[in-house]
Amino acid sequence: MFEEALYTHLSNVVGVKAIVQDRIYPLMIPQNKSLPAVTYQKVSGERLHSLHGDTGYTTPVFQISARAETYAQCKALAEEIRLCLQNFTGLMGGTDGIDIGAVLMLGEVEGYEPDTGGWYCYMDFQFHYEERVI
Repeated sequence: MFEEALYTHLSNVVGVKAIVQDRIYPLMIPQNKSLPAVTYQKVSGERLHSLHGDTGYTTPVFQISARAETYAQCKALAEEIRLCLQNFTGLMGGTDGIDIGAVLMLGEVEGYEPDTGGWYCYMDFQFHYEERVI
């Protein structure tokens, strides 16, 4: 599964791990978990088809979010995430991972959440790879 490969990749990057340790979550940060943290979620994606059916080539877009208590910490975490993903090619997620053809950063947005007192940076990355076709 792609999400497992993404989690493994993010959690093995020294710069990311130094800031968040193991606080990398799908979709949202669980209650009572501390910051800084990273979340990831699929926000869109396409599959390439031919006249014979699904080719297996896919380009999902995942939003990776850096969240922290200070703006400086949020920006530092976002930069580590960007550096480990932008323009990445190769095996993601270890020897049994997914062979990524390209990772393109599509955009980023940052801000402050007054309700929680936390800072965020949302980054959208498009991943290009072939998945198994049944």
